[in-house]
Amino acid sequence: MLRVERAVLGDIDAIVKLSRETWLDTYGAWYSDSATERLLAVWLEPTGLTVAIQDPLGFVAVARAESGEIVGVLSARLANAGRVPKIHRLYVLPSRQRQGVGTALLRAFVAECSTAESVCLEVQVGNQKGLTFWLRQGFFETGVEERSVAGETIRVIEMARKL
Repeated sequence: MLRVERAVLGDIDAIVKLSRETWLDTYGAWYSDSATERLLAVWLEPTGLTVAIQDPLGFVAVARAESGEIVGVLSARLANAGRVPKIHRLYVLPSRQRQGVGTALLRAFVAECSTAESVCLEVQVGNQKGLTFWLRQGFFETGVEERSVAGETIRVIEMARKL
């Protein structure tokens, strides 16, 4: 049985390990080794996870298998001052994908957004697994943008879903 709960500081090492494995499975062939390390250093920096876990407007949830192993993580920002809640990352271990883990994490986040009218996210252009998942969850494309991260230009598809 899968259990979804808010992440605690003691989960950070496991979150970083899971996120790295999942990111490399999805994007590893897209970038050079040096670009990969630069991107992962930005996205998986433990201090940033600490801040997100402790921030009252941050939302970091983990999905745990019966064994207690973390098999998925979702990080997001809850709404404030009229801003739309935004999902930053959803990572599920490759061996646990297509088993309801991502959907369970998304449901937990949506439950926290009870006063919001919609939620948004970005998915990298070319991430077909991610795009397919989000479309199945009722998200729709709202635009395409370019982002600069760690010296790399990344094209993202902006998506939203009404709640």
